[in-house]
Amino acid sequence: FFSGELVWRDRGSHINEVIDTTPHNSLISLAAKTLSLICLSSILNFLFILISVLYQLANGYTNFEIGVYLQDYLFSSLPTYIIWSAVLIFIQVLINSKYIAYFVSIIMLFFTGILMLIFDWQSHLINLGSSPSYMYSDMNGFGAALESSNWFNLYWILFGLVLLSLAGLIWVRGVTNGFKNRIKSAKKHFTKSYATTLLLLLVIWASCGGYVYYNTKVLNTYKTSDEIEQGRVDYEKKYKKYQGIAQPKITDAKYFINVYPEKRNVLAVSGLVLQNKSNQPIDSLHYTIDEDWNMKLNIKNAELVFEDKDLGYLIYKLNKPLLPKEKMVLIVEASYITKGFENNVSNTSVAKNGTFINNFSILPSIGYNEGYEI
Repeated sequence: FFSGELVWRDRGSHINEVIDTTPHNSLISLAAKTLSLICLSSILNFLFILISVLYQLANGYTNFEIGVYLQDYLFSSLPTYIIWSAVLIFIQVLINSKYIAYFVSIIMLFFTGILMLIFDWQSHLINLGSSPSYMYSDMNGFGAALESSNWFNLYWILFGLVLLSLAGLIWVRGVTNGFKNRIKSAKKHFTKSYATTLLLLLVIWASCGGYVYYNTKVLNTYKTSDEIEQGRVDYEKKYKKYQGIAQPKITDAKYFINVYPEKRNVLAVSGLVLQNKSNQPIDSLHYTIDEDWNMKLNIKNAELVFEDKDLGYLIYKLNKPLLPKEKMVLIVEASYITKGFENNVSNTSVAKNGTFINNFSILPSIGYNEGYEI
């Protein structure tokens, strides 16, 4: 609503012709309107913070932690205000019709997320103004998601600046109407300095996008919800037949775990003693491994005869069957190495302060795992 009022206020008061004849850059005028929209949103944000503090005070809580409120504003709220203020101003300028632009803005605000869900698009690079969510804790602050969130926010803020620069070219000044006249006006205002500024913004934005893409698509891949669901279906279809087969049980375990908090890396070596507690010989070992961890199994007198890298299912053939009550040793080397940042943090158990590791994370699941079913 306020974006339309800011853009159309001069025309509504019939002073736009006077203002448009002054020797000013259209981009400066639009930047001022965008800044006004950001300031208005920020004032409302601080009002909500004040209400929250007063509510805490009314309930006898005095540790307000104003710094946390301000950090959340800087890391989350302010980037959102900047991005959407620029986008909404651009829509008003581009469509050049106050109420139609309102309609388009509402569609973008409320239906973009729905479209992302329908098509199962989960990359924040294509979800306008989107960034990974994070949760604050006294132990770990804003967590590992903060770096990723900041990069995505920078990417979208630069995108908003590009849109504002384009809006400055097609901004209607005076009584000029029609698309052809707007193109002529854009050519007139597209000076060498303007072109240099716009090109520089595009290069910085594209470079930022490339860096984010490299981190979230190359260094760190992820699966969509549909892909995860299909993986569970495939796992059940392919390996349900192995459910209930005789497998050795863990009777003793020793863990050697090194945690590197600042790098969010974990290196673990586990020594397991397995015993055949069934009444029949076991000639093969079946394992399901966690795809979030790099895992290597060292088994003497055994050969890897099957490996499904997509679903993490392994079958080892023993050179000599494991007889009832007989024992064997399994050495598991597991590591979690943080590389850059992700689209969404996939492993929150490894943190800079307060790492929590379950044994099933650093160990393979023995045999068919019902927990992987759909």
